Amino acid sequence: MDTGKMNDLTKLPKWAQAHIEALHRQRDTAVAKLDEYLDSETEANFYQDDILCDETPPRFVKRHIQGHRIQGEFEGVTFTILLRKGYGVEINYGALERHIGDVILQPYTFQGIRLFLPEKTHGTD
Repeated sequence: MDTGKMNDLTKLPKWAQAHIEALHRQRDTAVAKLDEYLDSETEANFYQDDILCDETPPRFVKRHIQGHRIQGEFEGVTFTILLRKGYGVEINYGALERHIGDVILQPYTFQGIRLFLPEKTHGTD
């Protein structure tokens, strides 16, 4: 804790000071455990880049996801990304509530696409 904040804490009752110090210790322990976990992850083909705001300034972390297939769903669309050695990357998609339903695949940038249901309006955001 920096001295400016410490001076403010000294005006608080002793029980409040002890509680705040305990919270700071818990936070520091949690951050250390998270760092230990992230550092011990085995690298994988799938990963999530994220920003952690547990310090100032925020820091970037990469969380690896083990496996050769990842699935997701969003706004009624389900998708699967499958890595096939010798064949490349397969992307399968469909409507979540229907086995055979319309899903629109819309190119929107160089090598970028959007997947959405016909009922949704896209392209203006």
